[in-house]
This record gives sequence, C-alpha cells and structure tokens, in this order.
Amino acid sequence: MREDEEHCKEIFNTFLNQYYHDVDIIWTPGGRNKPPDYFLWLRRDKYAVEITSVIEKATLGNKIIDHIEIDKSIKRFIEDIKKDAIEKGFLKGAYIIRYKPIIDFGKQKRRISIRIRNYLQRTQYSFSAAEEEIVGKGHSGWYINKLQSDRTYLSATTEDAKWQGEYEDELDCTPKAGHKGLGVPGGCLPCFLL
Repeated sequence: MREDEEHCKEIFNTFLNQYYHDVDIIWTPGGRNKPPDYFLWLRRDKYAVEITSVIEKATLGNKIIDHIEIDKSIKRFIEDIKKDAIEKGFLKGAYIIRYKPIIDFGKQKRRISIRIRNYLQRTQYSFSAAEEEIVGKGHSGWYINKLQSDRTYLSATTEDAKWQGEYEDELDCTPKAGHKGLGVPGGCLPCFLL
C-alpha cells in the first residue's frame, strides 16, 4: 500500500472511531492491483474501500482546463522529447514515463525535460535500467523506466490519480456480463471512495 493511501486510511479510521467509538472497526486488505484497496467491517456490515485521487479540472493561471487538455498537453510534451531524442540518436530502447498531472507543470517543464533527456542518454546502451524519479515524490511524482532494448519507444501514462470517469467505471457495481461486483461473488458491496 502506498504511503499516501495508508495515511488516508488512518485519517478515515480516526473519523470512524469518533462516530463509532462503541463498535469494532476492522480493516482487511483488498485485492492486489485491483479494487478495492480494503474491506471495512462496521458492526456486521462490510464495505469496499477504494483510496484514490480524483482529478477533473485544474486551474492554470487564470484558465480552468479539463483533464483531457491536461493529458493532451503532457502527451505533446513527451512526444516532442521523443522526436528530439530520435533525431539526436539517444532514444535506444523501450521507455515508459509514469506521471501525475501537476499544478505547476508549466513552471517545471524545463526541469522535467532535462531529467528525462539525461536518463535517456545515460541508459541508451543498457538493456534495461532501474526506475528513477523525474520530479516529485510518491503520490505526486513522475518516474521513468527503461524496460528493454528490443524495441524503441518513449511512452507515457498517468499514474495513481484517476479522472472522474475512471474511478466511476472501476467501482461500478452495475451487473454486467461476467461482472460480479467488487470481489463479492454474485453481488456488490456498498463502497467508500476516499
């Protein structure tokens, strides 16, 4: 469990203890790499608890932009780095960048670009390379990793934070073909989204 998720759980547990001080509050881990993060027992009731970040819009200067524009901007930024690295001959291998939308992206673009380019240059002759932090830490960090050298690409994907539609789909308990709910055979649990 990530440090920020554990912190969120502890804060929620403190809140629950204030209102359910006469009740046992029991937390059990959820599935690995699939929702929910935890199961919570209050009295005889079982709840699915998913801890996530939700981003729908961000304010940049005096403009409010939605997650689609944020993502497009970051993808264009990565694509420009990729083109430059190919032209200069130091994109050699398969790289993935995991990123979180950050509020001051415009101010940090140059620093992020330099760190990505440095990593690409340092690792171009390695078959693979350990993941490194580009900017930020933990929940709000950007990371780069060289996966292998058999193919050449630079790809980016959002990490941790979910756009509003993503968490709604992930926690959707509407019966669908082959869908059983959040880890409950034949049904669905009430959910807390933290």
